[in-house]
Amino acid sequence: LRDQAVVTTSSQRYRSAFELFCKFVKFRFSVDVMKVGVGRMDVYLEAFVEACFKKFEGRRYQLCVNALQGVLLVCGYKFKHVLPSSRRCLTAWKRQVPTQSALPIPQHWVDVVAMLNILRGKVLLGLGLVVAFEGFLRVGELCRLRGSDILLPEDSVDSFYNCGLRIRVAKTGRNQFARISDPAVIVVLRYLKLITPPEGYCMGGATGKDFNAA
Repeated sequence: LRDQAVVTTSSQRYRSAFELFCKFVKFRFSVDVMKVGVGRMDVYLEAFVEACFKKFEGRRYQLCVNALQGVLLVCGYKFKHVLPSSRRCLTAWKRQVPTQSALPIPQHWVDVVAMLNILRGKVLLGLGLVVAFEGFLRVGELCRLRGSDILLPEDSVDSFYNCGLRIRVAKTGRNQFARISDPAVIVVLRYLKLITPPEGYCMGGATGKDFNAA
């Protein structure tokens, strides 16, 4: 039943990382992880995290997180709040090597798809794709953009530094700001601002289904 508490793929990753952790402890300390208590588990897991940090030079953070989750999955949730040293090492790891999210697809792919839509006569869909990609907008946020949500300072000197979009309702709250710094996308925003009434929808009533099909 413990495996059913998480999706199958997560359970597999946790168990795989836990097995690697067990092999590490067996090799380094000649100990069977399944026979250790709470205190020693924290010591061994902390050693595993530190060894991974050094061996992989700051990479493979998720492997250690999965190993910790594997301990909970295999050995039980009696370990949930009693691995302070291991968790502290993971926190320090994140501070030393902050996560950098990769782009979902390459920029030039977005440009190609946008151009194909424009050539097919779906101009707003094409322009919307490049705006959404630059501003990391969800489809719903893009579709709800109004003319007054495009923020473009009149001073051309500042135009490349303070352009952006007001997201009235976002997943993380209301009145969020998405900064736009790409000069080409700023030109698109100026065009959309020009053709869209203040309370009109920038995407002309397009829906998430339209963009998903694009």
